[in-house]
Amino acid sequence: MPTRRIAVLVETSGNFGRDIMRGVVDWARAHADWQFSIECGDASRTGLLPGWCGDGVICRSQGPQMDAAVAASDLPLVALGSAINGRRAGTSQVALQPWHTCDLAEQAAAHLTGKGHHHLAFCSHPEKGDYGRLAAFVAAVGRPVPAWQAPERGDRRAHLARWLEGLPRPCGIWAANDSTGFLLLELCHSLGLAVPRDLAVLGCDNDSFLCELAHPALSSVAQPTYALGRLAAETLDALIERRPLPPPVVPPVRLVARASSDWSASADPLAAAAAARIAAAPPGTTMAAIARGLGVSARSLERHLRGATGTTPGRLARDRRLAEAQRLLAGSDLGVAAIAARVGYSAPARMTEAFRRATGLSPGAWRREHAGG
Repeated sequence: MPTRRIAVLVETSGNFGRDIMRGVVDWARAHADWQFSIECGDASRTGLLPGWCGDGVICRSQGPQMDAAVAASDLPLVALGSAINGRRAGTSQVALQPWHTCDLAEQAAAHLTGKGHHHLAFCSHPEKGDYGRLAAFVAAVGRPVPAWQAPERGDRRAHLARWLEGLPRPCGIWAANDSTGFLLLELCHSLGLAVPRDLAVLGCDNDSFLCELAHPALSSVAQPTYALGRLAAETLDALIERRPLPPPVVPPVRLVARASSDWSASADPLAAAAAARIAAAPPGTTMAAIARGLGVSARSLERHLRGATGTTPGRLARDRRLAEAQRLLAGSDLGVAAIAARVGYSAPARMTEAFRRATGLSPGAWRREHAGG
């Protein structure tokens, strides 16, 4: 197996790029002999690409400078994003974009509205804008929403604080990325706004370090970046070796619910109480037991919860059980059988079935993709 020199031009200061890199490296260790050249931190400088002598390139578009360098290259190349469009005729260059901004926005809108939020808002990054996510969010919601954009002059933090204070409550906010969501939580605390009761905050990209460091922990829309890295490596290897390309398929975008949005904003106090009871209930608790604890019938409980959140008590309990299993798979060394028992699945096979329905992966495969991420 010949040693190949591969350049990976992906911004690595955040979790998004590091997960792509991890997927590339893991695939190469198992299937190829690659020597890597990288641009640490901000890869937009593209210092490696002009005149670089190697066998192939994996890059993520980060602006006109990189797009121009990619377009001028004649190396086998996989571009993650919009540097090239599809496969360029007569070249060995391929663009991979297995999911789109609308997929992220639909997850965000579904999560916040599923919590009972009628009032929704969007917050752009103070310096980098909305990443094209505002328009997608408006389309997913089906109506305009209040949106914060940084002013050209003045104190951006103070401007954002005034915007937060003026929002109707309760309100669900989708932040352009996790660092923006982190900032929102800081401001809510300083303003005395209760999260998630007054304002529910949802990030994007699921940078696990930032999300868990936030107080309360930040919910986020997660992209299958590790799987994208593996797919990029496999695709580049096929280009270099002149083999058929693998299908551009990765697991779907998913929602990682944490405390910053984990509350029902329903005006129906029974529905809110039911959602809280379901969240805190130990494994094996029946919906009948929860209904009795609230002094209502199971049928009445289902009617209130469906009217407030659009879902049933059973579905809400299943979603929370799956989310807790995912948290333990990603953040602990417990085996699948132990996790299944801890979160309330009657058998490991039941958890495996639930994972395949929700993610297309077995629990073991899901853990390999998301462990530490």
